[in-house]
Amino acid sequence: MALHKATLTDGSLEVDHYYLCHYVPLTVGKDFLSRSLLRFKERMELDLSAWVECSVEVLKSMSIEGYIIVRAFNHVERVHTLSALDHIGVKLAQAINCRYEPTYLKKAKEVPELKKLNRANRSKALKDVYQFVPPARSLKSNFLILDDILTTGTTTMAIATAIREQLPSATITVFTLAKADYDLQMNEQVIFEAEHFQWHGNAWEVREDEVQYESLAELKRKIMSDNFSPNQREQ
Repeated sequence: MALHKATLTDGSLEVDHYYLCHYVPLTVGKDFLSRSLLRFKERMELDLSAWVECSVEVLKSMSIEGYIIVRAFNHVERVHTLSALDHIGVKLAQAINCRYEPTYLKKAKEVPELKKLNRANRSKALKDVYQFVPPARSLKSNFLILDDILTTGTTTMAIATAIREQLPSATITVFTLAKADYDLQMNEQVIFEAEHFQWHGNAWEVREDEVQYESLAELKRKIMSDNFSPNQREQ
């Protein structure tokens, strides 16, 4: 499978975005890609292994030797803490001649959960929040930004902007596991319930039901074919 490719823009800043699969947000409907991505975030072994292995496999085909890899932070992180995305960064650095340096980024403050915000409010919440803090100001390199799901692109572009402020000539590429099939744009309200998920306290919980894959090989096949069920996106 070839990587999907798109272009992200923010004013004069333009970066290439590569991703494995399309994603149906929980507020739109259900598909089992959504469920597997939640399990990936929780670092459940089968799903974590499948997404890591698929990511490394496809990224090895790209010319990113020598790149420095960083990742997006969750809403409460201000400095790097352990995340499922770290497994991709570490494995990718081992497989390719590149470096995983998540500590090159920090945030000036915690931000609200972006899933609850529309595009305008996401941009406002992230304005001047990400800071690029490499150990040497003379650092010259190309960068790969990792994130799990791209919805509006606000987070990854905030990171790209922070890097470009320090290194105006840096080449920046974005890789995400999935890209949402719709843009929140002007949505002001998010429905926190769907058939296979429920909002509890301050986090999504998966409602346990039948799993649509039984092995690592089967899940990897579904990821690489962007296909998670005969009725892939039910509403």
